Amino acid sequence: MREGKLPDHILESAVLRPARARGPQIERGPGVGWDAARLHPQPGGRALAMGQGLLAEPEDMDGLWIKAANNLTAGGGRPEIGMLSLCLARDVEGRSLGRWMCRAAEAARRLGMELAGGDTKVAGRGMALAPGHIFASLLVMGDALPAPARRPRAGDALLVCGTVGLEGAGILACRRRRELEGAFGAFFVEEMADAANRTSTADMALAAWEAGALAMHDGSWGGILAALWELGEALGLGFSADMASIPIRQAEVELCEFFHINPYKLLSGGCLLMCAEDGEALMASMRAKGYAAAVIGRLEEGRSRRLSMVGAKAGEAAALERPGEDALYKALPC
Repeated sequence: MREGKLPDHILESAVLRPARARGPQIERGPGVGWDAARLHPQPGGRALAMGQGLLAEPEDMDGLWIKAANNLTAGGGRPEIGMLSLCLARDVEGRSLGRWMCRAAEAARRLGMELAGGDTKVAGRGMALAPGHIFASLLVMGDALPAPARRPRAGDALLVCGTVGLEGAGILACRRRRELEGAFGAFFVEEMADAANRTSTADMALAAWEAGALAMHDGSWGGILAALWELGEALGLGFSADMASIPIRQAEVELCEFFHINPYKLLSGGCLLMCAEDGEALMASMRAKGYAAAVIGRLEEGRSRRLSMVGAKAGEAAALERPGEDALYKALPC
């Protein structure tokens, strides 16, 4: 398999179908396009979401907590606590582990959460971890928000809140700094690298739910195009979307042109895809709170997923392809 996100047809057949939630305690279990599980449909229910990754530095804890909180809030929960499980490379020492855990607790508190517990082990001889690395799995929990008034349906608006490609661009700025500084200068690269620290969408998601969002999906691996496909799968609907309406910074466009990659297929932590009955009202509400937001299309009956490409003639549209490898991997050295 390719590196990165599991193809959705394999995810569905090999992972989700065997694990499909059937108990009455589960309101919404695992599925393509859903970022969190919801427990207990009655008021006072709970929501759960996970994040995981191979971490090389204590600072990597920040991104782990941000991703898990993004998933929970996009899935309709308010983050409260986290349970952190760690598997350590054999050379990680106690003093070093203490720095990792201090960073984890700080990251949780910055997001309004507390680290409530977890599990810590050292990797066995049969598990290959790079020296000094930690594999982390984080479960975050919180109250489920009130369910939307209804399910999304054909005619509802599609919106993007935040700018696409932000997280992937930040990673590239850090990993290929020397080349980018030669092409764009140190200030451009430093500003781009700093963008990777601004990928939390928790407050954005909570504001959007309050303002009338009917469904939401975190923009992540595979970029905004993968998020569109996955939300369509989750809702069982088609859509038409205008690529030119999707918010993107010129800096991300220039960086992606430099690496010859598609910015709309680039890791997009920091943005949310959502739908609403009144897209203009939700867009105005989010802009009033300081977020970039745009109506990009409409949900439609059936399974057709059509994109009006940038620069295309009026009426011309292309079919959205099934998500593939994230553009990030095409630009990173092997």
